Amino acid sequence: MELQIRRLIDEMEVGIVLLDAGTIIAANSKVPVLMERAAHELVASRLEEVVSPGSLFRLLNWLDSSGHEPVLVLAARGLGESVLLQLKRLASLSYGGRQVQVVSVTEFMAEEEAESPFRLRVV
Repeated sequence: MELQIRRLIDEMEVGIVLLDAGTIIAANSKVPVLMERAAHELVASRLEEVVSPGSLFRLLNWLDSSGHEPVLVLAARGLGESVLLQLKRLASLSYGGRQVQVVSVTEFMAEEEAESPFRLRVV
């Protein structure tokens, strides 16, 4: 079953992570590209370790909730830059003998920015 789930998340168009109590246990190939980090740096990391301190409270509240509302967090990329990410719970499933969350990870407004002269700037 885990192999089927892994294939499914790898085929998705957006970044996907599997979270076990806030720890990244798997990620598709789009997440390391988005974060400009190697996959091995992300897997086994806690989400709190990749977001900026200003987003930590919001992230922790989101992790403690059970809703499907997305959350925006500022995350550190590999080269010291930041990126505004939208995290959204998609599903909960059994993976590796534990219940995990399937979460999409996308750069906020990335598609709209290409079409719009307005850009969201986070300082």
